[in-house]
Amino acid sequence: MEEEDKALDLPVVPKSGGGSKKILIIIVAIVLVVLLAAGGAAFFLLKGKGASEAGAVAEQPEHTEAHVEKKIALYLTLKPPFVIKAKSSGRQRYLQMELTLVTRDEKKLDQLKENIPQLRNAVVTAMASQVLEELLQPEGREALQQSLLADLQALMEEENGDPLIEQVLFTTFIMQ
Repeated sequence: MEEEDKALDLPVVPKSGGGSKKILIIIVAIVLVVLLAAGGAAFFLLKGKGASEAGAVAEQPEHTEAHVEKKIALYLTLKPPFVIKAKSSGRQRYLQMELTLVTRDEKKLDQLKENIPQLRNAVVTAMASQVLEELLQPEGREALQQSLLADLQALMEEENGDPLIEQVLFTTFIMQ
């Protein structure tokens, strides 16, 4: 019986952590090789593209008088949001909206900031005559946006001699 037990015993192989460490090192090495290859490819592709763009820019004749540089848009959000009681058939309803004014000149932006109370008053006055059912349609909101732009530009023209505002954006428009 003892001989049978000895015959079935398998040799005990000591477990070592070296195998899992080798696999981890191999995986890390492969990842590094792939990243280096991708970085090298990107470097050479972008380097060649940048040089061709520089050459293309140098080839174009300069037209400083005819070339008009488009300035970056500057935004002024009128905070806090406007909460207005809207006219509606039947029950009392409210409109919450937040407006952002767009200009492209830092001086104009500063002038707009100085006139925020007048701008807010003009918006509240214009909103008093709005009918909620009209604002439910995209065309109604677009008409309101154009109307506000015209009103605010006229106000700034009167106050500063320049309309200052290029566009009026609705950044929040909630009807309840």
